[in-house]
Amino acid sequence: MKKYLLVMLTLATSCKGIYHQRRASEMSQGGASSAPDKMVWNAIAPLQYSDFKGAVPPVTPWDAVTNSCIWLEYSYDDESVISYTLQCVFDESNSWMRLRSPEVLRHEQVHFNITEIYTRRLRHAIRQVTDWKGHPAENLNALFHQFNQKCAAMQDLYDAQTNHGMIAPMQQAWQRQTDSLLLATNILH
Repeated sequence: MKKYLLVMLTLATSCKGIYHQRRASEMSQGGASSAPDKMVWNAIAPLQYSDFKGAVPPVTPWDAVTNSCIWLEYSYDDESVISYTLQCVFDESNSWMRLRSPEVLRHEQVHFNITEIYTRRLRHAIRQVTDWKGHPAENLNALFHQFNQKCAAMQDLYDAQTNHGMIAPMQQAWQRQTDSLLLATNILH
């Protein structure tokens, strides 16, 4: 019997990663890209100020928050994963920007890029699995959470090393590093 599961883990890139997992008994139509406030990562369409549609909290130390996630939908039977859709998604309605500046926008784009890097790495890892050992949903969920933990750790490291984009040389170094990682993981895409 074919079964469907939608798993989405959201990483809100503020001071700490915030995790929400949502499951559905039936696969939604069209994936994340069909949701009106969700934008799928695209190399030729970087973030714009207008993509940040969330309400800015009345009191916040942050200039912006990017809410990005790895979106995974899959169907499986008792032995294997039959099909899956994996996307890096920007949640416009839960992302906000208080200070509109090129520096802040670049900092938030790197957060989105980090999520895309881990989306690609997860896609590659899923493709490498040849035997789901009779537990496809459990094994895929474990893989999914493993890559989300690594993504969250990299997001935290990025904010710590750049002081949320305030240390310009470190911000530039992270931009170069994530650009290189996007190129390196492009073959995994």
